[in-house]
Amino acid sequence: MRITLYFTALGRGGTERVLVRLASEFARAGHEVDLVLMRLGENAYADERDSRVRIVDLGARHLKSSFPLFARYLRGERPDVVISAGDLANVFAGWAVRLVRPRPVLIFTHHGYVTRAFENTSNARSRPLTSILRHSHRLADAVVGVSDGVADNIKRLPGVAPRNVHRIYNPSWHASMDVCAREFVRCEWLELRSEPLVVAVGRLDPAKDFATLLNAFEILRKSRKIRLLVLGEGPERPALERLVHELDLQEHVLLPGFVENPFAYMARASILVLSSRDEGFGNVLVEAMACGTPVVSTDCPGGPAEILDRGRYGALVPVDRPEDMAQAIESMLDNPTDPDLLRERARKFSIEAAADNYLRLIETLMPSRPAA
Repeated sequence: MRITLYFTALGRGGTERVLVRLASEFARAGHEVDLVLMRLGENAYADERDSRVRIVDLGARHLKSSFPLFARYLRGERPDVVISAGDLANVFAGWAVRLVRPRPVLIFTHHGYVTRAFENTSNARSRPLTSILRHSHRLADAVVGVSDGVADNIKRLPGVAPRNVHRIYNPSWHASMDVCAREFVRCEWLELRSEPLVVAVGRLDPAKDFATLLNAFEILRKSRKIRLLVLGEGPERPALERLVHELDLQEHVLLPGFVENPFAYMARASILVLSSRDEGFGNVLVEAMACGTPVVSTDCPGGPAEILDRGRYGALVPVDRPEDMAQAIESMLDNPTDPDLLRERARKFSIEAAADNYLRLIETLMPSRPAA
């Protein structure tokens, strides 16, 4: 098959890494694969992309101008399947495939909870977007959520037929993780063994709620020596740096920014903590577990509770509760989960399993889709 994955830009987020992994696995399975971008972006994760995956940069100056460019791409390349990711890409893909004959199978994917525009239709500015999204979902042959929580959220949206909604977990585990985990990285904190090291990974934005983690860490510092390493970059950096100073944690907290290989840090950490307010899936939990590293996560809407099997494979704490988080971290440090159990669980969320699930879904859609 000719498979096209469509997204806004190839940056440094979790969705981008998921798309690169899926595209590469489709190519390894013998399919022709294009990763089509509205604009190229930072081209992150390029080293993880299989060389057979073609990157198509539409070069759109503005997001709106990418619609006719994508429609032209579809008419010229005629893929069998289009898989889009995110609200904007889903909207453009939904309307662009109407211009192509024969029409490709179209699968929308949502990697987080769907835009709040649906929840505030009284707002005059949100009504046009709500209407567009509603009609766009009706154009998809299937809609995929990356966790049961996201899939259930999609089913509640107007214009979505529940029978067309499917859950496919993210491709988070891959065999090369062991090699990445053993790679040497230059960071003095990874060499220190005198104090436990807590690691957190994610974009520095409000949804990840690193402020709660910092407050939990400040509580922990009152009773034991401990260090915190937060990997990631984003708009919340100034606010988080101010909070580090306010809590007098400058000597104990490090925010080094985005790193190419977070697995090397996870593997050397005492524990990984996810502090999100909501999380479509929670890739970092699987990645840490694959390294044998114990995890603590908020029991937020989305995938974490599913990954951890409601607490069997790691601690779950309420959102925005630093006291509970501090207690859970301390308990996990004193009684860590068995590393072999964590590694075995992580393999359930493999790249191969995710790609197979998408291909099986595509097979069910191919005979039944309308020709135009």
